[in-house]
Amino acid sequence: MRAITFCLILVFAPLAATARPFFANPSEASAAIQKGKISDPADAARRLYSAWRQRNRKAALKVAEPKVVNKLFGVRRMAMKFKGCNLQDEIFYCAYHNASLDLDMSIEVIGGASAGYHVRWVTFSSEH
Repeated sequence: MRAITFCLILVFAPLAATARPFFANPSEASAAIQKGKISDPADAARRLYSAWRQRNRKAALKVAEPKVVNKLFGVRRMAMKFKGCNLQDEIFYCAYHNASLDLDMSIEVIGGASAGYHVRWVTFSSEH
């Protein structure tokens, strides 16, 4: 249910900001939701990382919960290399690494291909 709620916020929040009415035809709303969803967990992680590097909170909130964005944006931005994602207990763990600081960032991504993926949490190796 959480993934579906997130998708609706993701799609309708920008529509509300532009003062456009809700869709009268359910197929139009369905098409808009499909257009805005993220169908790859690695893409959700990359979008969050990119938004962080570009200091774009609005873009980050499209792929992550507010608590995640607040945590990540409280950390000094740095270049990190994407290392891929691994599935473990229905959660994708996507990794970034900064070699000069020997620092890892793990991005937890949940959801599904049909409902879309979003970032649930982020941790750094320095927290352990």
